[in-house]
Amino acid sequence: VSTQSTGREKLHLGEVTTQSPQTRNLGNETNRNHTSLVRLSYSHTINAKILSVVSHGDEELWLGTTDGTLLLFNLLLGTIESLYHHGKGRVHRLLSWKNYIWCGYGSGLIQIWDTSKKKCITELSDHKAEIRAFSKVKKHIWSGDVNGTLICWDRTTMTRNFVLTLHTPIMSLVYSQKRCLWVGGNSTIHIVNEKTKQIIHKWSAFPADVFIDTMLYIPTTGHIWICGKNVINVYDRKWSLITSLNSHTARILDMIRVRVGDDYHIWSSSFDKSILLWDCKTFKCLQELKGHTQEVRALSQVENNENVLVCSSSTDRTIKFWEYCV
Repeated sequence: VSTQSTGREKLHLGEVTTQSPQTRNLGNETNRNHTSLVRLSYSHTINAKILSVVSHGDEELWLGTTDGTLLLFNLLLGTIESLYHHGKGRVHRLLSWKNYIWCGYGSGLIQIWDTSKKKCITELSDHKAEIRAFSKVKKHIWSGDVNGTLICWDRTTMTRNFVLTLHTPIMSLVYSQKRCLWVGGNSTIHIVNEKTKQIIHKWSAFPADVFIDTMLYIPTTGHIWICGKNVINVYDRKWSLITSLNSHTARILDMIRVRVGDDYHIWSSSFDKSILLWDCKTFKCLQELKGHTQEVRALSQVENNENVLVCSSSTDRTIKFWEYCV
């Protein structure tokens, strides 16, 4: 893997645009004053197609690639610090918990890495198909694969606690209030009670054959944001649809929430090569970020005491770092 960094110098803002995306309803109304909330801070070129990214502390960024390579990016130096390749299939999902990184491969293998030793300490082979989702739930970590196998792990002992088989590929997981684990599949949502491990509700959130690639829980509103193709459906605490947002023009691949003041902004990334920022209460699109030349696969907020920093990764072999304008 070869790398080339532009350094931490500020790049010109020509790569960032606040041009309003196409909208179809008032829920998608974009910011009309064209004020830039976020700008591109710096960019880094990597000779690998990045599928997943997760930050760990304020110095490390772990990256998963299409060929099953794990990369460790040093945020302070702007270089690849370490490189791991095991040929276990592409790395679709990464999860950070305390001093560990959980890595889900296309083969169904889960590796758990000790971040202090930079070493894989255990491998879990209970899944037999591609891992597409992780979720941290209190003392447990849940994982889901495309065969519909949902596994609950004890995150301290790293042993299997419970297995539930669903009749849908598991594409995304998110934990909300009242012990509810939301499981996104092929158009359907299953609600699993975290304590009893029973399915308590199920419904179709999208038409058939629309995969729910990513979901997000917003603590301040109690809403769940659910993505299918280029549409975001927002549900309330009673599982009722509030609104649909369709400013993206292609399949949405990832979402994160970013704390701004007393509330959150929602960031979404897509096959349309863009990143959109949303107000979690008004559902307005606040800004469109451009710069990637291929689909934006993953997003991760980086711990930074000085400002809010978000990393975006793409199959265009770059990672870009965005910061809020002061």
